[in-house]
Amino acid sequence: MPSTTIRLDSKSLSGLLGDAYDAGLNPSAWRHFAEEAAHACDAQLAMVEYQDEHDARRSFLATGGLNGFEEIFAAHRSSSSDDNYLLAIRGQPAGTVRLGSEVVPPEAMRKSRAYTQLARPWDLEHFLFGAIESAPGVNAFFSLCRTAQEDPFLPGDKALISHLLLRHLQRSVALHRSLDAARGGNALLSGVLDLARYGIVLFDQRGRPILRNRAANALLDTGDGLALRNGNLQTTDGATQTRLDSGLEAAQQSALGWSVAPPAPVLVGRRGSPSPYQVTFSPLRLRGDRSGLPSGSAVLAVIHAGRHGNAPALPPELRATYGLSRAEVTLCGALLEGKSLLEAATALDISRNTAKTHLTRIFDKTGVRSQAALLRLLAFGARNQVNNP
Repeated sequence: MPSTTIRLDSKSLSGLLGDAYDAGLNPSAWRHFAEEAAHACDAQLAMVEYQDEHDARRSFLATGGLNGFEEIFAAHRSSSSDDNYLLAIRGQPAGTVRLGSEVVPPEAMRKSRAYTQLARPWDLEHFLFGAIESAPGVNAFFSLCRTAQEDPFLPGDKALISHLLLRHLQRSVALHRSLDAARGGNALLSGVLDLARYGIVLFDQRGRPILRNRAANALLDTGDGLALRNGNLQTTDGATQTRLDSGLEAAQQSALGWSVAPPAPVLVGRRGSPSPYQVTFSPLRLRGDRSGLPSGSAVLAVIHAGRHGNAPALPPELRATYGLSRAEVTLCGALLEGKSLLEAATALDISRNTAKTHLTRIFDKTGVRSQAALLRLLAFGARNQVNNP
């Protein structure tokens, strides 16, 4: 393994990754991350820079490690126009890392205005730059700087930062950009989600959360047995965690058209209540039943805080409001448990054609036109249905 000058222990790395995934697009949170990164990587300065060409108000430069002088440095950094390091890393694929000496020879570096204005006052001499994100209209970078008295960065440091840190920073930035876009572009759906009585989380085809409602935020933020960390549903019990991961994976595969067994609801124990959470993963088929949902939606997770062993109950007004028959209500229950139409028919001991007939009648009575819209109706209740499913 190549030699490195950065000694990231598992505790420091875990802390940095947790800070990164929690930072979102919040400049103050990234300043905290930069402060911790400078300390963990034995650097005088760490920087995270986010540039949004579509909305300059979202751009920021977060610095840490200069013993309280970070804001002064950031102000000078923003006014610099000949930063060769930034030009060299801009547009590079996420995970690309360059040493300062690879971009500009030290002798030439010392003659630049950027060095005179930025590096010399702080005695900065050794630099490492990495690309976090290089998407259309968006660039994000991570940098480390050391003084002349400190060890220069080695080629092995490039691989370490790329593999252990940058890929997670890229995932964090991409995840929160997707969440913001989903919230902004699906305001009506977000409003409906927030009225739901159950926790609702939408996942994309890669298992990343792209939308969650207010109820999910409330129960996940308590950390009472279930949380959403690093883009994953997490619990402290290893066996339950395996079932959660397997359930989400099976629902993803089913959404992509794979022939897999339907994921069973997962019971998650809670410290503050004898009643566990029940998490039900429902695949959203990629062909024609994701109307009204954010682009890329693949799995709907319903988090129900009911009694042990109870499936998420269908809203009682459904049958009265829409005149559903007992057989139609039973089919709705099977679909809400995450079963496909064929799987529901098998479980209910009816033919697929009979199940299709029931589903057609349910569509006619409820006014929805897809199974995704029906799932929303089943989860949210009749009063909270989107007007145009």
